[in-house]
Amino acid sequence: MNQAEDSAAAGRGRRSLVAPEILITASVFLLLLGAWWLVSQWHKQTLVVEERAMLAERLAPQAAALVSQVDERISEIESLAVLARNSEQVTETEFTSFVLESEPGVHNVRLYSLQSDDHFVYVYPQQSAGEPPPQDPRSDPDAATREAVGETMAGGDPVLLIEAGPDNETHLSLWLAVYKGNQLWGFCYNSYELLDIFEDAGLGEGIEGVDLVVRDDEGAIMAGGDRAIENPVTQTLSLGGVSWEMAGAPAGGWDGAIRGELALFRVSSLMIVLLLSSVVYLLAGRQGSLARAVRSRTEELEESRRRYKQLFESSPDALFVIGEDGSVLDANSLAVERYGYSMDEFGRMTVADLTVAGNQERVPGKIQEALAGGASFEWVHRRSDGTVFPVEINARSVVIGDERFIFSSARDISERREAEAALRESEEKFRSLFEESRDAVFISTPEGRFLDMNPAGIRILGYISREELLEIDIGRDLYADPEAREEFQKRMAEQGYVDDYEAALKRKDGKQIDVIISASAHRDDDGMVVAYRGIIRDVTEQRRLSEQLVQAQKMESVGHLAGGVAHDFNNLLTVIRGYVDLAISDIPGDSEAREELKQARKAADRAAELTRQMLLFSRREPMDISVVDLNASIIELLNMLNRLIGEGFRITTSFGERLGLVAVDVTYIEQVIMNLVVNARDAMPAGGEITISTRNARVDREYCHEHAEAYPGDFVRLSISDEGEGIDAETRQRIFEPFFSTKEVGKGTGLGLSVVYGIISQLGGWIEVDSVPGDGSVFHIYLPLADVRQDVPGADGWQAGVPDGHDERVLLIEDEQGVREVAGKILTEHGYRVVTVADADEAEEVFRDGSGEFDLVFSDVVLPGGDGLSLAEDLRSERPGLRVLLASGYVDDDVLRDIKQHDIPFIQKPYTMDQLLIAVRDALVG
Repeated sequence: MNQAEDSAAAGRGRRSLVAPEILITASVFLLLLGAWWLVSQWHKQTLVVEERAMLAERLAPQAAALVSQVDERISEIESLAVLARNSEQVTETEFTSFVLESEPGVHNVRLYSLQSDDHFVYVYPQQSAGEPPPQDPRSDPDAATREAVGETMAGGDPVLLIEAGPDNETHLSLWLAVYKGNQLWGFCYNSYELLDIFEDAGLGEGIEGVDLVVRDDEGAIMAGGDRAIENPVTQTLSLGGVSWEMAGAPAGGWDGAIRGELALFRVSSLMIVLLLSSVVYLLAGRQGSLARAVRSRTEELEESRRRYKQLFESSPDALFVIGEDGSVLDANSLAVERYGYSMDEFGRMTVADLTVAGNQERVPGKIQEALAGGASFEWVHRRSDGTVFPVEINARSVVIGDERFIFSSARDISERREAEAALRESEEKFRSLFEESRDAVFISTPEGRFLDMNPAGIRILGYISREELLEIDIGRDLYADPEAREEFQKRMAEQGYVDDYEAALKRKDGKQIDVIISASAHRDDDGMVVAYRGIIRDVTEQRRLSEQLVQAQKMESVGHLAGGVAHDFNNLLTVIRGYVDLAISDIPGDSEAREELKQARKAADRAAELTRQMLLFSRREPMDISVVDLNASIIELLNMLNRLIGEGFRITTSFGERLGLVAVDVTYIEQVIMNLVVNARDAMPAGGEITISTRNARVDREYCHEHAEAYPGDFVRLSISDEGEGIDAETRQRIFEPFFSTKEVGKGTGLGLSVVYGIISQLGGWIEVDSVPGDGSVFHIYLPLADVRQDVPGADGWQAGVPDGHDERVLLIEDEQGVREVAGKILTEHGYRVVTVADADEAEEVFRDGSGEFDLVFSDVVLPGGDGLSLAEDLRSERPGLRVLLASGYVDDDVLRDIKQHDIPFIQKPYTMDQLLIAVRDALVG
């Protein structure tokens, strides 16, 4: 053997020392080891992905809680804005009460009003003394504040601002502009400690086992440490239109989070590698295919498990795997949470155990339906605590190998049911309000057609049915003034709504009504106006009553003025008459001065008649009421009326048959007729015919709606018409005012018609005028029918003669000096001993000083410090049977009634000397 062959043999000997199985095993082992390393790395990534998903699930509710806390604070500032917007003037008390009730955790609240006539700033908590009040935020020295204020003014939404507070803590501040209409009214401002918000969101202590950081939209750290977090899981937070970020990672890093599970996997998989290597060593020939099969199967199983777990656990519904017999084989985590059962408890249950008692007998049928091809239905499930809730079931049959299962989802539809119930309730309430509203509620097209109208609207507009009303053209058939419809359309187009729009509408019968309309425009998804919805309120009766009230107040005020003037005139005329009578009694009968004084007394009598007429208008002249037949009274008056109007005029009459009786003062009703006949004569300078007519009249409510002073009932109507020049509308508005006259100066006092008005009003009636210029006038007087069952009191008469006194003592109480002096002089000169005083207090003092030894107390009704009636009662209580006589320039019906009830004689000013002496003697005689 040569050297070369020996070397070759030696080489073959050395190679043969390593068995092929070992080489194969070593090779396979190295390959498996490499595969093991790759799989372990891949598994590591899988574990990291799963860990990230679980961390994301942990962060999600915390992020939602933080967003909810900020939203709550946004709602608080929006509620404050609503308070400011809806209140005409917010007081500081309202502001403080609102803050204490709705914002207990607030750090700083402000309410700015920028109105020129209502500028204020409310701050809570209140500032310490000496601290300057906040100014207009638009000019705040802080640029960030000005920018935030500008944003809320532009967008109208709350604007979030991060700033340092007075305590050097980070604060979250909110600014919100308040608009009333399109006008900026002011601002609302709230400030909260950011730390309080995080604590309220459950983030005060962070999240156990997690490094957590919260950054604002500029990257500044709002919470958490300032250290860097490796490959964090992030959640985007939408806070008031600003995006923040919540980032988190396991406290020990991702490797630390999966270290135990990864080590277990590596050890177990390494054992598999060693085992496989041993098998390969035994079955070297089958080593490669077996390794590939194991690796492939392992990957498939891992992928299948991962997908199943991801789908099963991430479902928003409770998921169940159910056997053919109805047993629960598996359930996801949401099912465990929602139903309150553990997985072990689920494993011992059937779907019938989850069903309420009333439906359990139907469970087998539903299982068969699901196995046959699937089933979807609504059901009611029971939780572990016994509470029930509605669910929507979707069940499908799944075949795995030789077994069939049911895969079922159960969706909680409690909120949907509540929303549906709320919607039904809302619709029922709206329909009830729509149908039962006393105002017209309508829906119409912009073109002018009604789409719907409630019963009240059909009634107000005078139509028979809804169908009939829906056929009309609103602009043509409903509006009395087309321009009002155009203005309504213009406002709706510009504003999208109208509030309290006043218009006149036409009913179907042509009658005009006054209404107030409030409506809004309804738009489709493209912003086009498709309908108007609104309310029409009929204010016709309200307007009529308002006008009636204004007229009544006007006439009442004029009446008070006339009564006051008449009172002062009567006192003056009493003095004039008294002294004239005294002067006449002292002058011989053939003296020329006596005749002149008689003319002066006649002038005073005419002045007294003028004041009496003023008192009639003011309804303060006592009346002697009796029940009369108005036809008979007119017939008795005709001869005098014919003499009164003179030649060239003719009076015709038309008397109603079976005319009702009226309760009137005959003298005053005759004066009414004479005044109206004289007015009719004066309206026809060239002569003509005057017609006096009567008839019974029944007045209903519809008539009252058109005549301000009318009221329902049965009446006698007296009408006096002429063929004169007529009266224009402007004059008719003032025709019954005292001293208003269209006659030439010197031809009328202006009291004739005002006296007529006063007399008729005092009798409980009213007067109306129908007249057209150039076509004559008609005055209609309505007097209520008398209740003939009642006794009507008559007037007290005067005794004849002028008796003198017999040294009787008279206590005269009169606050007007002139009246006091002339009355005292008349009584003294006619045999009475008179003591005069000016007021009630002085009268009581004199009465007591004289031990009440007076035969008569003669007092004015109205006195300084009291009144004559009360004084008389006080003096009578001290001396029963004391004679009393009262006088006044005017008294109203209530006072006169009290005087009569106390059985006290009364004399009206101005009185003559004879009238005074007779009244005093009658009072003494009783």
